[in-house]
Amino acid sequence: MGYNDHIGDAPEETLKCPKCGKRFVCWEEDQVPGFRDRDTLRCPYCGEEIASSMEVEYHVRKLEE
Repeated sequence: MGYNDHIGDAPEETLKCPKCGKRFVCWEEDQVPGFRDRDTLRCPYCGEEIASSMEVEYHVRKLEE
């Protein structure tokens, strides 16, 4: 894939879990108005709940070590 294939992608952010201290990548997408559910941001390593929202969906992935 070229650079132009990622222009519309949501910006990624590296976060650190407050419980286990491991780092992971998170990005958010807006939910469709009228079809909103509570989404929870959880650490992909230990499952700790970090945040929740009814406006965005959270996507996470582990960092490759």
